[in-house]
Amino acid sequence: MTSSFLVETTDIESYSSLPDGAQELSRDIDMRVSRPSEARAFALLIFAVSWMLTHVAICHVILARMFTGVNPILKHLVSTGAILVALPQLRKSMPDAPGLDGTKLAMYTHL
Repeated sequence: MTSSFLVETTDIESYSSLPDGAQELSRDIDMRVSRPSEARAFALLIFAVSWMLTHVAICHVILARMFTGVNPILKHLVSTGAILVALPQLRKSMPDAPGLDGTKLAMYTHL
């Protein structure tokens, strides 16, 4: 058991067929990997909070476009900046979150 995955393995005795038609004794492993429910719930909560903060930032942009005064725009700018700083920190707190260096993203763009 790891902190964010449950791994169950079963060793099974089996037979392999050789090219000449003979059968040979071999061993197989059956592996089941799943996440604990606490890790799934925590990841889902962090995901929901990050999307809520994203929508709040979009609302701040819309409100800033509606008001022409400097004072409300400054308030929206500060709160949106705080959200932009908080979102990567929330993502890093997810169980087994990938790094923010973009290597996974770069790998998928070359496929």
